Amino acid sequence: MSYGQVAIDAVIEFQNQQHQNLLQAWYQALKLNNVSDKVCPRIAFLGLCESGYIVGVPQGNYIQKSTPSVIKQKAVGIRNIIMNTNPPALPTQSKTTVWTQVGGTGQHEGVIDVVYALFNSGVLQ
Repeated sequence: MSYGQVAIDAVIEFQNQQHQNLLQAWYQALKLNNVSDKVCPRIAFLGLCESGYIVGVPQGNYIQKSTPSVIKQKAVGIRNIIMNTNPPALPTQSKTTVWTQVGGTGQHEGVIDVVYALFNSGVLQ
């Protein structure tokens, strides 16, 4: 199971008002998918939500961190690569190449999976 599916399920949980708190919706989606929590995919998801890039999720402060998150910046960068294509589309390059384009080093730790899944499900804006 991918963190992309967790992100989609968290959006559904939140939009259906199963959970008033976005972080609770994330944790519930982890349970539904029998997946362990990892910081990077969670921050990618919450960062996109904070920036107002998820349909049905109001822009807000979801990460609860005083300094800007590097992972959030990378997730938004991946989102921008997708959305700045006309029409918006997933990159044709490998995930490793996309990760490098947004300044990532090492493994993308599920961050790209979260962004791609949200785009494929039609909730990334």
